[in-house]
Amino acid sequence: MVNYSLKMQAEGVAGGWAAIGRARAEIGNAFAAGKDFRLRAGRLAALLLALAACMVLLFKFLGGAGREGESAAGGKSAVLPPRPYARLIRRLAAAGYRGSPGATVEEMVTGAVKGRPALARDALRFLALYHRERFAARPLLPGEFRESARLADRIGREIRRPVAGAR
Repeated sequence: MVNYSLKMQAEGVAGGWAAIGRARAEIGNAFAAGKDFRLRAGRLAALLLALAACMVLLFKFLGGAGREGESAAGGKSAVLPPRPYARLIRRLAAAGYRGSPGATVEEMVTGAVKGRPALARDALRFLALYHRERFAARPLLPGEFRESARLADRIGREIRRPVAGAR
């Protein structure tokens, strides 16, 4: 899990098991003989609600990590960028625009369109859509995603062609 140490993961699992154990004990107590039915039903409802909340939190803590970047392209995991972006990154790297392993997409695209004024506007629009897709609270609308994929493909095709006036 991204950004969680092994100790933090173990604590999360232990906390979930402890909550399940407490819930089990409370359910047993709720149905113990001699208690008022309404009190038992209320406790049981509160306990089930608390258990459901714990399960949701546990899922988000353990199972939901790594899902930050779901996209309009089909809900792919954020560990890898959506296919058009990944394809552009590979093309840029193959064309020599990846200066270092930590180079950002913005650095790679900016380097690739230098000397290609016809691509500058498309590159700016692509980067704006790319940043929204990767870092905004909500994914792009399907039409916006298709536009960014089209721009990524165009940029990828154009960088393979020699720059006009270059030797």
